[in-house]
Amino acid sequence: FEKVMVDLLLRCAELARMDGDVQAQEAASQLALDTARGIVYVAGQRRALNLLARIALDMGDTADAQALLLEQLHTGREEADTREDVRTAMLLADIALQDSDHATAQTLYQRAARSSRRLQYWKRTVNALLNQVTIVRERNDRDAALALLYDAADAASQTDDLGLQAQV
Repeated sequence: FEKVMVDLLLRCAELARMDGDVQAQEAASQLALDTARGIVYVAGQRRALNLLARIALDMGDTADAQALLLEQLHTGREEADTREDVRTAMLLADIALQDSDHATAQTLYQRAARSSRRLQYWKRTVNALLNQVTIVRERNDRDAALALLYDAADAASQTDDLGLQAQV
């Protein structure tokens, strides 16, 4: 029953977001998170954390948003990542790269690449691999850059997107 309650609260939070009711969205998201934690409902926890992070971003609190998004990724196992988790890893990696934290960025891009490959989310796989190429090239690691480019070309070939294939 609690799992259904968490899903219902998350849906209410999404509807409140569409209506622009930040207070209701935050209250429903926080209650969903607390309930999901109580019953160890990992997917519910991840979705609630993501919603709370979006609220923080909307309020201009990027530090809180980053912490919530990192918690989202650390909740549960990587093998259970969804497309939303891949997008979260990519966003956090982009932020880390902007902050010149190349090690964190590469770790997050690697996770995004692994998870998106498992999900057959090929465009994100290519993007995550190409972003890693930029990082390893800055370290003058040509062998790693070449291996990543081959992986990106292989992922791009899984699609009919000629633009994506040409990008690699």
